[in-house]
Amino acid sequence: MPGKNSLAGTVTAKGAQLSDNQRNNSRWAKEVTIGQQIVFFATAVSFAAGAADMSSGAVAAGFGNFGILLILIRTYFSVPLMVAGLRARDVNWAEREERRLISGGDLAWTALVGRAGWVCLFVSVLLQAFLGVA
Repeated sequence: MPGKNSLAGTVTAKGAQLSDNQRNNSRWAKEVTIGQQIVFFATAVSFAAGAADMSSGAVAAGFGNFGILLILIRTYFSVPLMVAGLRARDVNWAEREERRLISGGDLAWTALVGRAGWVCLFVSVLLQAFLGVA
């Protein structure tokens, strides 16, 4: 029966980790919510600016604004990590959030979105600075 006990230990350890995350998330919920609201507003502004640029024919500027939009989407999901590191100063919570966000967690896709945003922004800068595209 060692396998059964080790499985129970794993489940208990995961349950304890989940409860730590829940406790930290509820303790710092106000800061996380405020941070996410600020980033959400900035995301909406970036989308509106990108749509306005595209409709007025400024394709490179619109492309850059959509790149910023993608970067802000990544930032929105990383607000708990920032709160854990900057405000709460909880190293364990920050490590758990980093694993969840970056290394194969349920939000690992945000890294790809962030990279795509940086590529869009870089291409936009190149088009505007070196090719004179609006």
